[in-house]
Formats: sequence, C-alpha cells, structure tokens
Amino acid sequence: RSIVNSMSILRTNQIQDTSTNVAANISGGVVNFTNPPINVGVSNLQLFRLDGNVTSTTTPTILTSWADGHDNDLFKRIGTAWSNSSGVFTPSVNGLYEVIFIASLSTTSNNDYVQIDFQPSTDSGSNYTNEDLYTSAVHVNSGSTHHHHNFIRYYNIATASTFRFRVKISAEGSNVMFRGSGGVNRKCALVFKRLADAQ
Repeated sequence: RSIVNSMSILRTNQIQDTSTNVAANISGGVVNFTNPPINVGVSNLQLFRLDGNVTSTTTPTILTSWADGHDNDLFKRIGTAWSNSSGVFTPSVNGLYEVIFIASLSTTSNNDYVQIDFQPSTDSGSNYTNEDLYTSAVHVNSGSTHHHHNFIRYYNIATASTFRFRVKISAEGSNVMFRGSGGVNRKCALVFKRLADAQ
C-alpha cells in the first residue's frame, strides 16, 4: 500500500465570486475589494498619523498635515486607502464606519477645555456638520503635562464619492500641543474602520 501526499499552490492577483459579485485585487500583500464582502471581518481599515506638532489656537483650526500610517509601527492598511487633501478625507468605499481620533497632548498650563470638532459632509464638502467633542487639559508640574484621549463617532456612509470628513481643534489657550510626527503608536492619529455595509 502506498500513500501519496500532494499539495497545490494557487498563485493569483485577482479573485472574483460571480455569485455575490465580490471581486478583489491583490497588490503588495494588500487585498483591495471592489465590492466588499460582509460578515468576513474588517474589509477596510485606514490609519493616518499627524505629521508634525500642532499648537492649539483659541478658534477652531483644521488639522491639515496628515501622513498615511501604512507600513509604520507594524500597521498595515486593509482595503483601498482613503484619500486626503489638506486634511479633508474621502472614503474609498461605502459602509458603516467607526472613526477614532487619538489625541496625544501636552500642556504647559491649565486648560478648562480642549475642543475637537468632527466635521462630516455628504455633499462633497460644500457643507459640513459640526460635532463638538471636549476634554480638559490640566497642568500638574513645572514642565509639560501629557494627556491621551480617544474621540469616537460612527457614520453611515451611503455614497463614498460625496462624503468628506475633517477634524478641527482648539483650546482655552494657545499652550496645548497636539503631538505629531514619529510613529503612529505614540502620537495623534485618525482611524477609519469599516464595520459593515451601509445601512
């Protein structure tokens, strides 16, 4: 009696399921879905890091200097990247998204408030809805006091091509630093995570 073991290797850069119309292209180890499947885990995950320190102003100011976090500090993007133009983000695919702003701050004096404005738009940026989010930033020693806060919202993005998103920041005083540059795991970052199909 003999036992024969065999192993086949399929090499491809394109996958398509004609029954569900789900298609994917594979490039550089990143799978990009043209029509994301459901119930198979996260199909789109994007992380941007703040590319340089930004000092607070007393009037809301758009955070504009972002860098793609792909291949930084062991992070790998899932799906097709969102686009970014001067701090205005456009999604690559429709869906229900979790949006997280990770704020890494340092202060040199007390601030009763630090304001984070999430601003989504559904008309290509002609009009933005303003969502005010707040925290305080106390100062407890003679040097800098460091803070870390997460701000989370959920958006049902039915039409990716006309959706826009941006973040504005301000504070009671001009002594709050939003820490940027360096690795994505240690500084301010913005995360877009697709949870499901658009509802």
